[in-house]
Amino acid sequence: MRRVRGDADLQRAAEALAWRLPDELAPLARLAYNYRWAWLPGGSDLYRSIDPRRWRLVGGNPVRLLQEASSEALAAAAENPELIAKAAELDRLVAEDLARDPAGPVDPQNPVAFFCAEYAVHQSLPIYSGGLGALAGDILKEASDRALPMVAIGLMYRRGYFRQRIDHSGWQQEYWVLTDPERLPAALVTGDDGEPLRITVPINDTDATAQVWRVDVGRVPLFLLDTELPENDQLVRWTTSRLYDGDPDTRLAQYALLGLGGVAVLEAVGVDPGVVHMNEGHAAFAALAGARREMERDGVGFEEALERVRSRTIFTTHTPVPAGNDTYRYDQVVHVFRRYAEQAGIAIHDVVRRGRTHP
Repeated sequence: MRRVRGDADLQRAAEALAWRLPDELAPLARLAYNYRWAWLPGGSDLYRSIDPRRWRLVGGNPVRLLQEASSEALAAAAENPELIAKAAELDRLVAEDLARDPAGPVDPQNPVAFFCAEYAVHQSLPIYSGGLGALAGDILKEASDRALPMVAIGLMYRRGYFRQRIDHSGWQQEYWVLTDPERLPAALVTGDDGEPLRITVPINDTDATAQVWRVDVGRVPLFLLDTELPENDQLVRWTTSRLYDGDPDTRLAQYALLGLGGVAVLEAVGVDPGVVHMNEGHAAFAALAGARREMERDGVGFEEALERVRSRTIFTTHTPVPAGNDTYRYDQVVHVFRRYAEQAGIAIHDVVRRGRTHP
């Protein structure tokens, strides 16, 4: 698969982390910025051995561990020949894995684009809630192991999914933990001008601007959209705050950003997918964004554009029962999608009727 945007940004982040470490620990900084270590035998143990208590406190986040470990702990690690040898070995294994030629039936120049609302890649990347995320994370890891050309699209939830605790009276209480992407194994994707890449999508009555974080899951780059930007109003900034937010309008805006914005991100990072895989219906708007792209590129009508998209789209569902899938009123969908449809020259009512579950 040809290189896509974000490679250099992750490399710079790893180099900046290595700069504050003893030279002997530089391989640990490189490993920290690719989650391939997480399913290598001994990967977690390697980082844990630097400072077991700190490793537990940072939730298994290798970037935070290396940022927060004491100078004494880092110096001791740098003088540990067994640790240094293990780090060099894992660094070599990951480099060899990433250097393999692409495999499988997919054209490396037109990889699979995988869309999902959540990914359970590792506990240190809290953008998942349960089974769907576990499935999505495993799909990315399996694609990496098989050297299948793939990129993935998701959202960078700043507060993730709610956590639970039981209070003194025995009642369940929910709470959220704020995530700082700057301290994750992630890097902001930059454009040719060196500035953070931005995409803008008309959602509801405003324009939602998102920056893009890249997380590497072995050979698979995962691009995460983030609306926590000063140019957005508070409501738009909340779009990527909580996974499966309790407000239906917020969730619908999230799905519009995932689908419409995700296709815009693929174009911005230089990916023209040969296959689009939607894991659950949250990214359904991606089909309409793909149709718009066909219309603008080749001048075809909406029906032909939609048929082209259909021919290269795969859909899988994790929860094939009505209770596990969101439904929205006709007017809600029109409101969130109207301005995008107008800009694309697509008849909004023709689109919405295709998703009706009742006459």
